[in-house]
Amino acid sequence: MASSHPIQTATQTLQTPIQNPPAVEPHAPVLLSPCEGCFWRMEERLPGSHRNAAVVRLDGFIEEGIFGLAVDHLQQRHPKLRAEVVRGPDGRLRYHSNRAAPPITREIKDYEGQECSWREEGFRLLQIPIPATGPFIAITVFRNRQLNRSVLVIGTHHAIADGTSSLMLLDDLLTEYARIEAQSSAPTRAARELVSAARAHETAGWRNRWWLLRRFVRLRLEERRGRQTLLPEAPLDQRVPQWEHWCFSVEETSTIIRRCRQEKASLAGALISAAYCSLIKCLPHSEALFRSQIPFNMRESAEGPAGKVSSYDVGCFVSHMNEFHRVTKQTEFWDLARSATESVVGFFLSGGPSLGWNLAVLAEKKMLTQAAAKVMPSDYKRPTMLLTNFGNFRMGERYGSLRAREGITTFNNFHTGPSLAMAALTMGGRLNVGFAGASLDPNFWRPLRDEVRRRLDAMIKPAGQN
Repeated sequence: MASSHPIQTATQTLQTPIQNPPAVEPHAPVLLSPCEGCFWRMEERLPGSHRNAAVVRLDGFIEEGIFGLAVDHLQQRHPKLRAEVVRGPDGRLRYHSNRAAPPITREIKDYEGQECSWREEGFRLLQIPIPATGPFIAITVFRNRQLNRSVLVIGTHHAIADGTSSLMLLDDLLTEYARIEAQSSAPTRAARELVSAARAHETAGWRNRWWLLRRFVRLRLEERRGRQTLLPEAPLDQRVPQWEHWCFSVEETSTIIRRCRQEKASLAGALISAAYCSLIKCLPHSEALFRSQIPFNMRESAEGPAGKVSSYDVGCFVSHMNEFHRVTKQTEFWDLARSATESVVGFFLSGGPSLGWNLAVLAEKKMLTQAAAKVMPSDYKRPTMLLTNFGNFRMGERYGSLRAREGITTFNNFHTGPSLAMAALTMGGRLNVGFAGASLDPNFWRPLRDEVRRRLDAMIKPAGQN
C-alpha cells in the first residue's frame, strides 16, 4: 500500500554542518520579461492554464532528510523561487525579493509495484493554486526501496520557468542532493542573481525583416480564415492525464539521427510529421490544416539591465515560431518532415526569434493600457501542437547514490482547448520523447498515441521498410 509523507522541514543529522548557499537579493524590483509577463497575466485570468512539469526517473532511493535540505538550498540559489510578483503603479509586473518566502512545497510518496502514478501527480501539480507571493514551484518524489528507484516530479509556473529552466532546476536539485549526501565541504553552486530581459540582440537585416513581415501577414490571414482543423474534445468531467514518455536506446537514437540526416530532415521536422501524419489518419477528414508552435531558447541572446541572460539563469526566455501545415491522407512522412525542417531553418536564419522577441517587448507595453490586456486565454485558439526539442541536454547521469536514467518535460494548456505537446531531449545518448494531449477525447487519444509511437518506431527501420 502506497504511503505519503509530506515534508515540512528537513531534519537530518550530519557529521559536518551543511550551510545554505548565500542568497543574492536584487537591489531593486525587477521587471518580468515580456514572455514572463504574458504568461503571468494569462494565469491570473485562468489559473492553471500555463504551467510546466518535468519528470526524471532515477536509480537509487531518495532519502527524506537529505532531499529536504537540498530543496531548501535550491530555493536559496535561485531568487525567482523566493520572489513574489507585484503590479506597480504603472501597471507593470515586477519581481520583489522576499527573504521570508514560504518554503517550496515538497512531498515524498512511497509506492509499490513497477510503476508509480507520476502522470496523475504531474497533472495535479499543473493545477495546484500558486499565489503571487510564491513559491512558484512544487516538488514530489516517488520512491520504491525494494526496487531501489525514485521518480522526481516538479511543477512550475510558466512565468518563472520555461522547459529549459525546469530541467536545470532538476539538475541543480540533484547536484545539491549528492553534495549533502557525501557530506562534502566543497562549496555549493554559486547563488544566481534575479535576471530578466528587455531586448534581444537583433540578427535580422532589412531583407530578412521584409521576408518575416510577409510571412507574418500570411499567417495572420490564415488565422483569420479560421480553417484550422479542431481536435475532438473531452467533456470537462472526463479530462484525465494524457502523457506518454518514450525512451529509446543509444543504438535506436543513433539510428533515428542517421535516418533524419539521410532524409535531409531535422528531428523536430520528423516529430512534427509523426504527429500530423498520425492525426490525419485518426481524424475523419481527407484533408486538414494544423498549426505548430515551436519555441526558441533566447538565452545568451536576450539582454537586460544586468547584461545577457546566461544558460544558467532560471526564467522564461523563449521566442515562438508559428507555422501552418496542410496534410492529406496521401501526405508522405518524409516530405512533410523536410517541409517542416525548411520552415524552422528559414525562420531561424532570417533572425525570426530575435525580431519576434523585440516585437513582443513593444506589444507588452501596449497591452498595459489597450483592450488586448483583457483578452481571455479561452479567446485564443491554441496551436494544434507545441513542439520543443531540447537537444542533448547536459544533465548529469550520476548524482551520488542516484543515477538519472530518463527525463522529459511538458506544459499544461488543457484549459484552453484540445491540443498536443511534444518534447524531445537526449540524456546519456538516449532519446526521450514526451507526447501529451490536452483535453482530447479519450477515444481519440488512445489510437492517436499508438499511431505516433508506430511512426517513431518506423524511423528505426531501414528506408523502404516503414
